[in-house]
Amino acid sequence: MFNRLRERFSELTLANRIIVFSACTIILALSLVSAVHSSAHTITICDGDKAPVEITTYKMTVQGALDEQGIVLSEKDKLSHKKGALLSDNMNIEVNRAMMVYITTTEGTKAYTTTERVVGDILAELNLGVDEDDVVSPKRNKKISPYSSIAVMKTTAKVITIDEEIPYETQVVLSSNASVGARAVTQEGENGKRTATYKVSYRDGEEISRILVSSKVTKVSVPEIKEVGTRANYAIASAGVSVSRSGNLDYSEMLSMNATGYDISSCGKSPSHPAYGITATGRYATKGIVAVDPRVIPLGTKLYITSADGSYVYGYAIAADTGGAIKGNRIDLCFDSNAEALQFGRKNVKVYILQ
Repeated sequence: MFNRLRERFSELTLANRIIVFSACTIILALSLVSAVHSSAHTITICDGDKAPVEITTYKMTVQGALDEQGIVLSEKDKLSHKKGALLSDNMNIEVNRAMMVYITTTEGTKAYTTTERVVGDILAELNLGVDEDDVVSPKRNKKISPYSSIAVMKTTAKVITIDEEIPYETQVVLSSNASVGARAVTQEGENGKRTATYKVSYRDGEEISRILVSSKVTKVSVPEIKEVGTRANYAIASAGVSVSRSGNLDYSEMLSMNATGYDISSCGKSPSHPAYGITATGRYATKGIVAVDPRVIPLGTKLYITSADGSYVYGYAIAADTGGAIKGNRIDLCFDSNAEALQFGRKNVKVYILQ
């Protein structure tokens, strides 16, 4: 039979011989493909959120395997392989099912269809123009289920330039020509002006931050100058009272107390503060003013003070101040300088209550 085919083939023209040879080649190739794919293939199919299923099939293509399992795709579902792709052993076929989600922006709430499950991937797939600075809830790495809601708060920024007032400062000038407690404005203050440039950030139209980029002073402010009197305006009767240590004092009571020293810088306020150096009774802190516990010595009481051993005489004073640490038999003596207060240190004193 083979000889007869060879004879017949030799009788053909060259062109016919080529046609016959090509046809045989194609038939052989198809036979080989059919032989390969007629064998069984073990594959895995993941259909959406369902558990993966491993099957063994004699189907040749992805579509054939899906049809065999009764898996129908909707128009918006996504398939990991082309439907006509040939099956191979250990192939994983994934079906990403489309789902509906609701996304809320400044424009309102809209429904969208997506095959993604993670918030960030959903926003990227839908190409809604969500930037890194925008606030998204749930967070971008959160996996969500069908019909979930996503809120997007847009963050924007712009540069603005505005004119602003510069508040004037108040300067306090101490004057010994005016009585303690007297105040007078000797120069009116006037606000300055500046042109300021800010970077302003907004979230859903609401301002959330404002950063100063640059500023230019267009008008210098004029400070207010306030004069505060420092001259003591009290008098201690000294008729019949000797300043000497051996003199006689007209007093109603003598108290043994523990004394410390302080000065105007110890009053807890800066020199620019309107109340700098002003005591609890409104008097100016200077030598002759002492801080007491009002329960022991009433404010306004006139005093005469010496050390307990008589070696130091502070002299006449008036109880016109208080202090957080001045309790009971404690008394704090004011001096004109911090050096004097430090030199005095702490002493046991006799406090004479003058009549």
